[in-house]
Amino acid sequence: CVSFFFFSSRRRHTRFLPVSWARRCVQETDDDENAEKILNDAFKPDSVIVFKAGDEFLKERVKHLPQEQVEGTHYTEEGMHRRLAAYKAANQAVDAKPAVQDLFKEYSVQILDVVCENKDLNILDAIKVFIERTGKFQTFKSKLQEMEEQKRKKVAEEMSKTQHENQDKTRRDDEEEAEARRLQEEEYKMKMAALKEKEREILDIRSQPLRQYLADNVVPVLTQGLIEVCREMPDDPIDYLAEFLFKQAESFTQQFQSRASRQHHSDQTGNEDEEAD
Repeated sequence: CVSFFFFSSRRRHTRFLPVSWARRCVQETDDDENAEKILNDAFKPDSVIVFKAGDEFLKERVKHLPQEQVEGTHYTEEGMHRRLAAYKAANQAVDAKPAVQDLFKEYSVQILDVVCENKDLNILDAIKVFIERTGKFQTFKSKLQEMEEQKRKKVAEEMSKTQHENQDKTRRDDEEEAEARRLQEEEYKMKMAALKEKEREILDIRSQPLRQYLADNVVPVLTQGLIEVCREMPDDPIDYLAEFLFKQAESFTQQFQSRASRQHHSDQTGNEDEEAD
């Protein structure tokens, strides 16, 4: 029994199909069975791996398959007999027609023969070396792995983008919050400055009588006393100024008493005049 494994670098994938599929690779120039047969380039593989095994080997292998794997399939003794007979009738050159393998050889398609019954042969290593002799092939599995890797990269990029957007949003929120606090602080400072200015105006208004009183009664005498201290330059200016202020106080007391006495006399005179009338 022979199975074929086709692969092509042009399509960047591999196929595992029975020999009956390989006959589709052949184009006939007309309906005459003796006409020239041309290998269809659209189906032509770069390389072919041929798996060979005897009927007894295949039957014995099927017998050792697990029951759950065989159940519901054609892997029974009767099924194997039927399928092997159908395979030979469809794919082996028993009627003097050229074998499919000979057809590929004719068109310089490289072929690897793998005898499955050879226990000393590491089949997977041999196939890998044959397939990758002109470069590493991209199988369906590696394509799925590549797609999965691209998907993971896309997810990682989206997560990174989302993280950066969240970081930017957090930064903008922090900046807006800091700006709002700065404006609040400036507004508070302006209010406090206005409040202090108002308080100063109120104090100025309230202190105006006191300042006027000091300007009328204290500042002139104190200024005169300081002038006297500067003129006389006594050894003890503080005592001299105190003595000066004490004398001025006595003089102011006498003047106040004299004015009070005159005012009292004037008031009595006015009362007497009113009584006489």
